[in-house]
This record gives sequence, C-alpha cells and structure tokens, in this order.
Amino acid sequence: MENKVKQSSKNKEENILNEDRKSFNKRLKRYASRISCEYTDESLEEERRNLCLSQGLPRYC
Repeated sequence: MENKVKQSSKNKEENILNEDRKSFNKRLKRYASRISCEYTDESLEEERRNLCLSQGLPRYC
C-alpha cells in the first residue's frame, strides 16, 4: 500500500513538472518569436560581423 502511495505521488509530481515544462516552452517560444521579429537582415549581418571581430576573426567569418 505504501509503495502505491509513493508511486502515485511520484506520478503526480511528474505530471506537474511536465505541465510546467510545457508552459515554460510555450512562453519561451512566444518570447523568441518576438525577439526574432525585431531583427532585419542588415542588423543580423552587423551582429555577425561584430561577433567575428570581437573574437579576432576576419571581418566576414
């Protein structure tokens, strides 16, 4: 009986964690889509160029 209670409790915890993960992933995807909408091709290229330069790589890596 005690084993069934432990298993049931564990299943409830796993379900709660899975729901939390799903909720977090949805929020993260919405946030990521908002960020990506703000970038233009030109600004992305500038970010890439600055990243290369900051690492001491040629201007276009």
